[in-house]
Amino acid sequence: MCPAVPLQVRFHPTSRCVVSGSIDGLVAVHDTCKPLTNDEAFVAAINVGTSVEELGTYGVRDERLWVCVLGGVCLACLHLLSFV
Repeated sequence: MCPAVPLQVRFHPTSRCVVSGSIDGLVAVHDTCKPLTNDEAFVAAINVGTSVEELGTYGVRDERLWVCVLGGVCLACLHLLSFV
């Protein structure tokens, strides 16, 4: 089994978070103002069930996250600004 390598990484344009999506289907949110260790910077994760192909933000303040998974299916799945 291969390790969960991030396929997509996006910095939020107005807040202090970074979002990553990986081949194992996990979308993770990290707070960049905290020490960059997995335990302290980790904020939240969601499992979309299949490989994350692309992700980004939308909304007036880019407060929401969209994710495209394997096969081109797009999901709107997370209110980002509630986490940081």
